[in-house]
Amino acid sequence: MAGIGRASAFSLARDGADLTFLCRNLEKGEALAGEIVAVGGTKLTVIEIEMSSLDSICGAAESVRRLAKPIDVFLNNAGVINAHRRVTVDEYEETLAVNHFAPFLLTGLLTITRRA
Repeated sequence: MAGIGRASAFSLARDGADLTFLCRNLEKGEALAGEIVAVGGTKLTVIEIEMSSLDSICGAAESVRRLAKPIDVFLNNAGVINAHRRVTVDEYEETLAVNHFAPFLLTGLLTITRRA
């Protein structure tokens, strides 16, 4: 997690937020969680997600549901720009899948999860 996500995580933690990271790289997510906790931040949960895989998105949403915690703020800022055409495991063009399909699906699943 870098850039906007990283800065937002530190800011929200300073304000006492209970954070859940959905990260492609679990090791990097856990390292950032450790940094935040080390400077006095709150407890964090890290969940692995691959935004180019619909199965991974569904699995991550289920993991969030099992936490049974309310979502007050949702920052959905993953994105990719490829110089050459790449296709996902689900056979979609990767830029379209990660930048459009993935956030739409994840947001929808988390919204449905919160209503249940």
